[in-house]
Amino acid sequence: MSDLTFDCPECSHTLIVDAQAVDLVVACPECGTQIRVPNPEAAAGESALPDAETAPDAPPAAEPAPAPEMAATGVLQEYRVVSLIEDDGIAGKITADVVELKLNELLQEGWRLRSATTIRTRDAQGEPRQELLLIVER
Repeated sequence: MSDLTFDCPECSHTLIVDAQAVDLVVACPECGTQIRVPNPEAAAGESALPDAETAPDAPPAAEPAPAPEMAATGVLQEYRVVSLIEDDGIAGKITADVVELKLNELLQEGWRLRSATTIRTRDAQGEPRQELLLIVER
């Protein structure tokens, strides 16, 4: 089958999915919004998910996205956020070696790095610390 292209209604990211995914709920890889894959054969002007303001008699919200292992088309992706805190590294620091070990461990489990960022937080005693967040997908 062919691919379908549509935009996320939240962030306008363009998604490309297999046509077999019509009516499945997928997560936008950019912002995480749950989106029902539109049916191109639906009447023009019909929204794949009715807007509550324009459709007061709309049916209840869509079912939650199926678990990734239930997706036969391979369209859905699974995401995981991994946190590395300063205390996890050598002498309380997040070192390149610690990050490399964690990334290689995740790779062996089938994960791939999607994004990484650092944030400043406070520990239980209120002391500042740095945290590295790894967003991985498979």
